[in-house]
This record gives sequence, C-alpha cells and structure tokens, in this order.
Amino acid sequence: MARYFIFALIAFLLFFRINPNLDHDVYLYQWEGYVTASGVNPYAAPPNDYSNTSLAIKFPYWSELQFKEYRSIYPPVSQVIFMLNYLLFGFSLIGMRITFFIFILGSIWVIKHILIELKIPISRIWLFVANLVIYYNVTGTIHNDILMMFFLLLAILFFFRKKELLSGIFFGLAIGTKYVPIFLLPLFVSYAVDKKKFFVSVGTSISISFLPFLINTSPANFFQTLVVYTDRWTYTPGVFGLTQKLFSALNFASPFLITKILFWLVLFILIVFLSLKTKKTKKSLIESSVLILGFLLVANSVLFPWYLIWVLPFTPLIKNPWPWIVLGFSSLFITWGGYGQEGLQLWRQLLVWIPFYLVLLISFIHERIKSRHNYTDAE
Repeated sequence: MARYFIFALIAFLLFFRINPNLDHDVYLYQWEGYVTASGVNPYAAPPNDYSNTSLAIKFPYWSELQFKEYRSIYPPVSQVIFMLNYLLFGFSLIGMRITFFIFILGSIWVIKHILIELKIPISRIWLFVANLVIYYNVTGTIHNDILMMFFLLLAILFFFRKKELLSGIFFGLAIGTKYVPIFLLPLFVSYAVDKKKFFVSVGTSISISFLPFLINTSPANFFQTLVVYTDRWTYTPGVFGLTQKLFSALNFASPFLITKILFWLVLFILIVFLSLKTKKTKKSLIESSVLILGFLLVANSVLFPWYLIWVLPFTPLIKNPWPWIVLGFSSLFITWGGYGQEGLQLWRQLLVWIPFYLVLLISFIHERIKSRHNYTDAE
C-alpha cells in the first residue's frame, strides 16, 4: 500500500494550493461545520437569516459564501464531518483538504480489497490512484463527493464478504453523506442474501444520522434546497439538453419539465431492469452500479467536474473504464477559465461530451470485432 499512498501524497501536494474559487461549495462546508459546532441546526434557517449575528461576523468567508438564501443541501453525515473538520482545523482550507485527502487514502485501501474479492489484478488500482482528476476535484477545488464514495465502497466490500448488516450501515452512511446512492438501493436489495437485514440496517443507519438534526426544524427542510436544485438547475446538460431542444423545436409546452419526466422514467426503468436480472454476480453488481450512476451523469440536466467522483473509484473494477476516465478529464472544460454560465456554452459542451462518446463508440466497435473473432475461432 505504501507506493499507492506515496503517489497519492505527491498528487495531493501537486494541487495543494489551487484556488477553490472556481466553485464556492467549500465555503458552504465551512459555514455548516462552523454553525453545527456552535450548536445551530444548519437546516433550521438559511445563512441569510444570520447575516446580522455574531455567527456571520466571525465567519471569515461570509463574502465568498453563495446561495445564502437556501438551507443546507448536504445530508447529516456530511454535516458531522464538516463539524469535526471545523473542530480540528477551524476555518483552514488546508485542513479541509487534509480531511478529504484522508478519505482518498481510505478509498484506495477499500478498492484494493474489493479487487481481491473480484479476483482482479491489484495493479488495476493505478486507474484510480494515478488519476489526477480525482485529486484536482477533491483536494484542489475541494468537493465532498469522495466522502460518499468512501462509505459506498466500504458497503460494497462488506456486501461481497456477506456481512450485510455492516454493509447496510455503511450504505446508509453513504446516503447520509450525499443522496445519490439511494438510486442504487433497489439494486443492492435485489442482490442481498438476507434482503430484510440489509434493508433494515440501511434504514436504521439513515434514521440515526438524521435524528439529531430534527431538533428545531421540520423534516421538509432537509430536502427544500435539493428540490430547488433538481427542478431548476441546468449545467452542461448533454443528452438532456439535446432532448429539451427537440421538445422545444416540436413546440411542446414546458420542454424542460417533459425532459425531466422522461429522464426519471428512463432511470426508473433502468433500475428495475438491472435489479430484476437473474444472473447476479459480484462483477455484475459493480457494472450495474456504474450503469446507474453513469446514466445520472450523462442524462441529467446538471454535470459538474466533481460529479465524476461518483464513477471514477469504480474504474479499476469494471471491464471498460476508459469512457469515464476520458469524461473525467474532458469535464474540466466546464469550469476552465471561469464558473458561471460557462457550462451552457456550446463549445464547452462539445469539448466535454464529444471525447466521451467517441471513446464509447470505439470501445463498442472494438468489442463487436472481438466477439466476432471469438465466434469465428469457435467455428
């Protein structure tokens, strides 16, 4: 493990001093960790409500803080980690970089053991360890998606070891860090040996993480900002944008809404189809998870570079990692040179999506040729 950790440390130091101002999420993390440590529920009220209080006056990044009109969008496990980071490092951005880097190291350790479970050569771990996009997005521009992935990877490892109680606990922690893994829950339940034990442990883990934050706030406040984000945001939309333009050209009323409904419908069908597959193996669970998370990336109305952290930890574990690795690098064009309406510029979207679909097409053609040769040899 030492060589992987040493390389990771070098990569971490390479992006150690990057200005995180391309995106201001880190200041939300700092604010929410600070107010939680101060005994204030981050879901009770948006930052604007504290603008004339000592909380805002003492917060050094108040001017950099965006979306002050919204309550926290981040689930409770993230809040606990933000709070612990504040208690350890105060308002230091370097401290938060160190905290997130620890989760990268943890993910490397877990991926190695998943590779062993899958009987895949350990050398494949370099697809994750040596991918500089990960360090840029996690410890450079400072985004918390690696927290979710660490817990999800742990859940997968214990799932493969048939320790479904522990797997469910970590799966619940992953959802409690960022809501994305909830889309994988039906898939994992369908693969579980003891479905009831796994599902109950996931639910218990989520409930325990939410309970402390139910004080002085309504449960609806946990999801208020998430609903706004889901309903209104469009950024580097890819397939979603093309579909929306098609509905608009056909003079459909509310093309954005129709495209959203279509997106959720296709996602639902995909989850059901993959969950009902009769052939269930460890490798098929990984491949199916990547298909669902990948669909969320390529077909949704929003793509930011750090969202690629949802699939990049899986690249050592899947048969064809290259489209996702390429998309990881090409997605950096989204915020290259600025952050605002850049993600809606056509030339940026082309730079992001064309390399991905080109590599996907090449991979498909290569597999078809390979399977044809194998069929010919069999004859």
